[in-house]
Amino acid sequence: QAVNHLWQIRFRFNCYTPEHRMVPKTEHLHVLSPYHLVVYHDNHYCIGLKKEDRRIWHYRVDLMSEVEILMDEDGKPVPIDVCAFEGLPICNASWDPEKYMAEHLYIAYDEPRKIRIKLRAEDHTIMHDWFGDHYEKTEELTETDENGREVRYDIVEVRTSPTMIVHWAMQYAGAVEIMDEEIREKIRDEIKKLHKKYE
Repeated sequence: QAVNHLWQIRFRFNCYTPEHRMVPKTEHLHVLSPYHLVVYHDNHYCIGLKKEDRRIWHYRVDLMSEVEILMDEDGKPVPIDVCAFEGLPICNASWDPEKYMAEHLYIAYDEPRKIRIKLRAEDHTIMHDWFGDHYEKTEELTETDENGREVRYDIVEVRTSPTMIVHWAMQYAGAVEIMDEEIREKIRDEIKKLHKKYE
């Protein structure tokens, strides 16, 4: 209702306990100008402008409680705030929620940037599952594997979270390889930490 009528909302944000109960993370009541509802890997998220810091945030809807329309002193709904920045979600005609989610892998908040990824030519379903149409093939390679067979690879470019692509690349370590050296170094660091934890 708030998204459709361009009204602000107030709510509490929660987490789960070991007893499987949902409890507030803090007593703080969040105030948000909700722009859109999107689905990301089976969860619904509300994307909007947070009153306190003028940044775009996304909240998992099933973890929100006590959601209410924010009212002014006269008992009227408070209209949403609009903050000017590139790709403003309120511009419905041009804003692409699928592109937004692709750029914010695992719902990350860091600044997305272009990242190059190497994968087998037949493995593009992985890319499509996570990034939809928001990646581009830039190069084709042919390499010889340990059995002397030729294997075709593609280099693709995607704009997404440089922090979360580390964890994504480890999840799909058998199928993809990150080509950007800065991110490769972060992956090596994570592998060292895992090795120490599990040795």
